[in-house]
Amino acid sequence: MDGTAKYGKGNYFPEGLDFQFVATGKIVDKNGKSRVKGEVTITCPNCEVKNRYEI
Repeated sequence: MDGTAKYGKGNYFPEGLDFQFVATGKIVDKNGKSRVKGEVTITCPNCEVKNRYEI
């Protein structure tokens, strides 16, 4: 995943955090191509705040 994010109380990390990915489904477009739908959970190493993103 590219980009930066704010975690907890002002902790910014531009890259390099571990994350967990969980597949939650499959998306099929009108041409029959499929891709995975899922959730990514990232935990701030400084304050243990968890952020969840749908991708």
